[in-house]
Amino acid sequence: MIYIHKEQGFWEVSEALPNNYLTGTTPEDYEQGAYLLLDNEQAAFHKAHPNAGPVECWNMQFDQERLLQTAKDLKRQEVYNTNYRHYYIDGNDAYTYDRLSLKDQCNRKDTVEVNGKLYKSSLLLEALNEMADYNDICIGLSAETVEDVEAIEVTGYPDVIHRTTDELQEAVDYVDAHDPSMQVMKVSRMSISAMSLDDTVALRRKYGHAEWKDFIGQKLDTGNRVLHDDWLWKVRQPVNPVLEIYPPSVDTASLYERMDEDHKGTEYDPKLYAPGMTLEQGKYYTEMEDGVRKKCYCFYGTIDPVYANLKQLINLNVRLV
Repeated sequence: MIYIHKEQGFWEVSEALPNNYLTGTTPEDYEQGAYLLLDNEQAAFHKAHPNAGPVECWNMQFDQERLLQTAKDLKRQEVYNTNYRHYYIDGNDAYTYDRLSLKDQCNRKDTVEVNGKLYKSSLLLEALNEMADYNDICIGLSAETVEDVEAIEVTGYPDVIHRTTDELQEAVDYVDAHDPSMQVMKVSRMSISAMSLDDTVALRRKYGHAEWKDFIGQKLDTGNRVLHDDWLWKVRQPVNPVLEIYPPSVDTASLYERMDEDHKGTEYDPKLYAPGMTLEQGKYYTEMEDGVRKKCYCFYGTIDPVYANLKQLINLNVRLV
């Protein structure tokens, strides 16, 4: 004799249950916690299909939703066993399961390390979103029948993703170009760049200014201010048009004047570094490198000006923080 129970499942006994057990004869009784006795035909179905559930044996038919879920679980395991979860950035496998933690880091830092490589946070966020979509393909299995799920060929499924930093940057730029809030912010920052402000006030509002690159192909007037390589620059004379090959630097000093800032050089108020400065021992410095702000600690100061970039002075005068 075989009874079924909502919590206990199947219970095979040699004789009928005594009266102190709650028993029933309908699926409604089963849902209320009663034991239902399988008849000979139902018991035979259970013996022929040991993986069938209690309700399936009672109804003597399979739950198609359960079968589909089981088929998907088996196919997901097959995908997992084939080790297809990879996401390459410039040849480095950056795939991670801990995407939430990395997104948190990206929101707090300019760069984040993944598998020994540093990436700009904006690029890594784009990659993490694509990883999530890729993971959905790995585990989602959109097929809606057991037959279709079982027919999926795991070999080459899903395709491993290869990206370059240039491709990721292009994706980020595309999103920015089509984001209304980003467009409003850029217009607002351009307006600030054109405002007549005292230098001290302008430096205090430094990151409210527009990036120099946003003016490429356009015009800058005398007195306008722009951000470039983490420095605020003031336009010395009209620039029309702004050309990509002539960014603000010591080489374009006739066009742009660098607005020097007064920082203490502490860990949380580092000095901005530019070639041509002297390094003070015990001070912290920052420099933009490929759009990423890098912070260094000076352990060996200099008397004369240094004309190299900070990254060229690592382990000589500074160490990366």
